[in-house]
Amino acid sequence: MKRPPREALKIREEKSSRPLSTNFTKNGFQGGSLNRIVVEARTTKGAVFHHFKGKKDLGYAVVREVIHPRFNQQWSDPLANSTDPITD
Repeated sequence: MKRPPREALKIREEKSSRPLSTNFTKNGFQGGSLNRIVVEARTTKGAVFHHFKGKKDLGYAVVREVIHPRFNQQWSDPLANSTDPITD
C-alpha cells in the first residue's frame, strides 16, 4: 500500500528536502530529472515509486507540501490581516 504523499514527503524531507523541491524550482517541472532527484536524495527509484505514482505525483506533492506552505508563510499569512497591503 502506498503511503499518503504527505507522509512520504515528510520521510524524504527528514533526509533531504533539497532534492525534492530545488530540482523542480531550479530546472522547472519539465526539466526536473527524477534520476537526479534519486541520486541527490540518496534513495532509489523503487523507494520513490513506492510512495509516488511518478514524477507528476511527486511534483504535486512538492507543491502541496513544500512550496504552498512556504508561499503562505511568506506572502498569504502576512497579508491576511492587512487592511492595505501597499502601505503595511
